Amino acid sequence: MTRREDLRSQTDYKSDPHTRLKHAFYRRYIACWMGKVLQGRWAKPGTIIDGFAGSGMYSDGLDGSAIMTAKLFREHICRPNFQPLTYVTNDLDPRRCEALDGRMKGLPLDDGIQHVPVGPKKFEDIVGEVRQKHAPRGKQALWIIDPYGLKQIPWSIVSETVTVPKNDAVITFMADEAHRYRTNPAMVSVMGSLYGDDSWKNVPDRLTTAQSKAALVKLYCDKLEALGCHTSSFDVDVARRYTRYSLIFATHHQAGLECWNSAKWSADPTSGRGASAATAFQPSLLEPDIQPLIDDFRKRIGVHDFTALVSRAQILGHTEPHVRTALDELFREGLVVRLSPATAPKNSPWPATCRIRIFEAGPDEGEDGGAS
Repeated sequence: MTRREDLRSQTDYKSDPHTRLKHAFYRRYIACWMGKVLQGRWAKPGTIIDGFAGSGMYSDGLDGSAIMTAKLFREHICRPNFQPLTYVTNDLDPRRCEALDGRMKGLPLDDGIQHVPVGPKKFEDIVGEVRQKHAPRGKQALWIIDPYGLKQIPWSIVSETVTVPKNDAVITFMADEAHRYRTNPAMVSVMGSLYGDDSWKNVPDRLTTAQSKAALVKLYCDKLEALGCHTSSFDVDVARRYTRYSLIFATHHQAGLECWNSAKWSADPTSGRGASAATAFQPSLLEPDIQPLIDDFRKRIGVHDFTALVSRAQILGHTEPHVRTALDELFREGLVVRLSPATAPKNSPWPATCRIRIFEAGPDEGEDGGAS
């Protein structure tokens, strides 16, 4: 039985290595999301919507995303401080909906989490109802949009979920399929539905496979940003097929990038861009590639609060520790000085409250043509 036939015919189908990588990534990100959204002075009840939740378990025993997340809520170190969480699930297959509901009911009781099954329905048919009842404007919500195929996530519906403030989304973008479909005349309508227009036709023809996939992912992110979102992506490689798909993240608040960036640099400590099941979450002998961040800071001549530099780094896909490393490098080059506080611990020269001046780099030695 092929993978496609397995997905169509089995209630519980077998997992694969890239699925386990994806779930590990979900777990890292959602654990951080819960810690930030469901506790603290301004915390309110939140909602997670799993639009393609499946049966809750794979045939080889791996928990599906819904069971994984429900267990994560119960086991989270900060669980005693959490506000309530509503977990909405849907799948098109009635057998999977029934199996998932039974498995969610079989978990240990916890009054803090409420499971709301809404299927079996198409994803596009649940969005209006879910937005009205469980993710209205002003409520913090996370949409997990992990379809079985590109036909199932029309742009009209995806854009409806991400335009609402405080609604974040993690979208599985099947770059392999999009790359193949864009040159297949029979798939014009699918691509038009995926992007909501003909913008995908502007991707140049003479690109390598890797370039084509990267361009299609970037175009999707650009369209999300046009709706007012901050975006980022993480590529999942499968059996020498680089960027089999991308996990695309959209958020309205820049702080939402903090959890995402932490997850992607944990999965790929070298570049934060992507990984395979064999390489993900593995220690690296290489230093993180933060040269783009260093180059960006070089251009920011003037006085800055450390927090402002962190905000800029988050937009560029980096983390707070990367900011300190970048400042260390620029300090060694004589281009950065800490203005305040006047003294700081030796092991922490860039405290979160510090102010920093970045100087313009002078001409390189010998640039004036003098004798050497």
